[in-house]
Amino acid sequence: MVIGARVAPRLNGPDAIAALAPSERDFPRLTTRERQVLGLVAEGQSNAQIADALAVSGKTVANYVSALLSSLHARDRTHLAELVNTRRPIPPRTSPTGGDPRT
Repeated sequence: MVIGARVAPRLNGPDAIAALAPSERDFPRLTTRERQVLGLVAEGQSNAQIADALAVSGKTVANYVSALLSSLHARDRTHLAELVNTRRPIPPRTSPTGGDPRT
């Protein structure tokens, strides 16, 4: 399985996958599994990678993604990630000198 550098240290079992899931407060209509899939989509994972991480079939993941697109009125996977990341605090980027590069 190929995963992103931000995700690799955190994918060490069910607790780590749950930690990636958006909160129930932010997405109250979604099931726990839908939030897990949504969190992994937001991390940039492919359906195959999500299936491997959650021990389900690729078709099951595709069904979850389709349901998420419909229920959240999202245009595509990128839009799903936007929805998650606008609700989740994003740590500030730092420059090589340690300061905020935007200042």
